[in-house]
This record gives sequence, structure tokens and C-alpha cells, in this order.
Amino acid sequence: MPALPPNLPPVIASLMQHAGRLADELAAAPVLGLVPNPALLLDEPTRTRLLMHDPSLAPLLRPLLTAEDARAWHHPAPAQWQISLAAGQFASFAELAQTHPALARHLTKQGIHDPAAWSLPTTAATVLAVTSGIAGSPATPTAPQRFAPVHAPTLVAAPLLLIPDDNPILLALLQSRLLGAVQAYLPATSPAALIMQLPIPAATPAQYLALSDLAQQLGALACTRSDLEQAARTHIRKNLGPAGARLNRALWQWWELDFETFVEQVQVAFHGALPEPFHPEWRAWLAAQREAHQQHSTRLAILRRSLDQAVYRLYGVTAAQITEIETLTPFGVSVV
Repeated sequence: MPALPPNLPPVIASLMQHAGRLADELAAAPVLGLVPNPALLLDEPTRTRLLMHDPSLAPLLRPLLTAEDARAWHHPAPAQWQISLAAGQFASFAELAQTHPALARHLTKQGIHDPAAWSLPTTAATVLAVTSGIAGSPATPTAPQRFAPVHAPTLVAAPLLLIPDDNPILLALLQSRLLGAVQAYLPATSPAALIMQLPIPAATPAQYLALSDLAQQLGALACTRSDLEQAARTHIRKNLGPAGARLNRALWQWWELDFETFVEQVQVAFHGALPEPFHPEWRAWLAAQREAHQQHSTRLAILRRSLDQAVYRLYGVTAAQITEIETLTPFGVSVV
């Protein structure tokens, strides 16, 4: 094992004494997500229009998970789509146009005719080939880690990391507060190298089964909360906004708004007041949605704490070391 830097927090140095490393447990090394080409990104309406003209394009238009969308335990559905033509898939623009005329027309509008510009680089091949894994970003001293399962056809964008393994035990360890502290303070040459260095202790099958169960519960509940968030956004947009309207940042996070602020933000986002006669109905709706969201968040926090305690026991840390870990990761209390 390489020598550890002398200024490493004592608890991190102690954890690194475990002989096992995550590198020993992975079938394949983590890879950096692809670097997206802005000219090849699509919003939902553009993708829908292309598919109306040519349904066979579906495998070539893949959702793209970006760092802005990444969340812990469950990544919501990406809002952007990536044109995913592999390098050398079409030898000429004429060949592409003959096979997919709608896509050729779109690329022409973007001023793209060169195969080097319309196809993803050869370095993207590894990301394109992964059918399931865990994607996210490691913790830093000021921000928590954000790892969750990802499955094809979703692509992962840099600077997110893609680990070609969707084992819930791995997710439980990566998202634990203990390994969050290690991620935040252990120096590494790259995010992939950092993940490979993470210490893994010996454990019983029962311990690993418990971690797997907790991770799956957290993932399912985070998915339920995410679905609630998105359903409420759709309800607000369709019932209060004009055609084609988008939510502003405040309405996007509607659960943080009291009713008076909600009404103000409707005016700001949609340039029209919420009529007074509809206030009671919308007040009751918002209260019910916020209560459901809070219940999910409370349950997530309880499960997260249970997982952290299970990981502490797995690594055999002392009460004093737990205090040190939680001092190093103050963000861990509320992030679920």
C-alpha cells in the first residue's frame, strides 16, 4: 500500500489500514463518463419530433445523466438526450441521410456534416457498452457523494464516474457516511483511482445482506419521492402555466415553498396570477404534496442513519472515531 500523506485525518488513516480494497471486488475499473457534444444534445420536444418522423432512431437518442441531475440513491430521469452515433457507424453523410433522413436534416440545421463531429469519440465506447452500473461523484470536504444505479439506455456524462457494477452492497458502502469521509479526504490522482483505493473490511454474509436490503429500501423510497416531485411539477405546469411553459428554480423545488411564496412564484414564472377563487384548492393540494414529501424524506433519513450505523459496525470503528467521521462530514446529516 502506498504511503499515506502525514496530514490525513487520523480516522481516515486508521480506516486505510483495512487490507481489502474496492479494486479487489470490482470486475471492471470505473470509467469517466463521456464528454457530451453540445451540438448533439436534444431536449425532449426535439427528440419527440425526430422520433415522430423516424421511430427507428430510438436506439440512437439516449438519455444523458449529467452532474446537475445526479442524486444519491436514485437518479431522476434525465432531461437531455444525446445523439449516440458510434465512431465509424456511418461512413458518409449521404449514407446517414439515406438511413435516417430526419436525423440528417437535424444535423444539417446544426451545421454538422463531418463524421468526426456527428459521432461520439472512440473513448466513449466503454460508456456506451455498459448496460448497468452505479454512476455518481465522490464526496468532497464540502459536498456529499451522489451515487445511484444507472441502466441502459441512459448514458453518463463527465465529470460523473461510471462503475460497471450495480451491486446494492457496493452502493451501500459508497453512499455510507464513513466512506463519504474517506472519499472527501483521501488524496487520489483521479475519481476512478479514489474509488479503487477505498478500504473494504471482511464481513459476514449476514452483514452484507443487511447492507443490500437497506440500500434497496433507500433506492426504492428515493425513487418514490422523485416520482412525487416530478408528478407535482407536471401538475403545476399543465394547470397553471401557458403551453410550453417551464418552471423556474423555486417552483422546481416546490416542496420548499409555503403557499404564499408558491403563489408569488407562479406569478414570476408564468406572468399571471393564480386566481383568488382557486387559492383554497391549491393551498390544500400543496399542503398534501408537501406532507407526503416530508414523510418520504423523514423515512429516508431514518434508513440512512440505520445504514450508517451498520457500516460503522462493519468497519469496527469506535465511538470517538464516529464522532470524528461525523465532524468531517457535516453534510451527511440532512442529505438523503
